[in-house]
Amino acid sequence: MNIDGFSLVEAMIAMFLISVAVTGGMTFYLQSQEVQARVVHKKIVTELANNKLEELKKAGFNNLPDPATPEILTVNIGGLSAQQTVTVTNVPPYGTTDYKQVEVVVNWTEPTEGGKAMVFNAVTYIAP
Repeated sequence: MNIDGFSLVEAMIAMFLISVAVTGGMTFYLQSQEVQARVVHKKIVTELANNKLEELKKAGFNNLPDPATPEILTVNIGGLSAQQTVTVTNVPPYGTTDYKQVEVVVNWTEPTEGGKAMVFNAVTYIAP
């Protein structure tokens, strides 16, 4: 029994255990970075869609885009390139009130998921 220090075998086992722990920690760290990037991208497209809906509501019923022609816009923000499409649909009158359905669809390619195509859509109804 050696009371002066560690044997070579004990030192190697300790180094192996430390390397396993560090490898697991690095894997967790890298995956959390990817998840954080996805969350940021989802927040960006959600804000894009909601801001567009609020802008259209503020413009008013009579100033909505033509229902026959979707409005398409390419947006680059926060390192994300997205295509935003606004579609207005006339809704049959309910009683004496006309409504228009406004849908904002945002498409983007998620780089953290190997270029997977992603879609977010938001819908509201606007009355005169």
